[in-house]
Amino acid sequence: MKINRVLLYAQLIAMYVMHTPLYAILVLIRFPRTEALDAWVSGLLIASLVLMALAFPLCLLNAGFSIASIFKGEESPTKTTMVVKVALIPWYALNFVFCFLLVAGFMNPWLMLAIPVLVGVLVSVTYLFMLSTTLPDVAFLIRQGWKRRVRPNGLTIVGLVFLFFFCLDILGAVFVHIGGEKKREDVPTET
Repeated sequence: MKINRVLLYAQLIAMYVMHTPLYAILVLIRFPRTEALDAWVSGLLIASLVLMALAFPLCLLNAGFSIASIFKGEESPTKTTMVVKVALIPWYALNFVFCFLLVAGFMNPWLMLAIPVLVGVLVSVTYLFMLSTTLPDVAFLIRQGWKRRVRPNGLTIVGLVFLFFFCLDILGAVFVHIGGEKKREDVPTET
């Protein structure tokens, strides 16, 4: 479905836009600390949270349309998913840096108890963003197996397992795409 491709690219853009205030914070922390600077940093953190709240519905829409595509849809999303996952590599790297800095900011005897909760929330939100880019491939593989009775090859199965783990999801998207291409080459064409 074309809507899945549009939603994947919209989510990609929204995820980078969500981080733009955090990029500004990385620039601002190089200046001497003042009250005005602290106010700017606080405002930018709030802006980042608002942008995340606006980007999250795109993840839910993407997940919903991916699940719906199991029942209707013929187009393979594997190439689009692979491109989006590769394009998100810098986002995940910077997200790790921001999360590390945020946890380091909580290294205070009074805030130490909040660190496990903070890490849990940050990892969960990042995983949900990753999972929403994974669901189109999973839905496509389910549709292939259910409606067309196509048996996945070993590369596709390994890719499917990798899709659910951080960092390995990029390799999994590549495996699913390559496995799908091999499957199309194996199918005899009518002449």
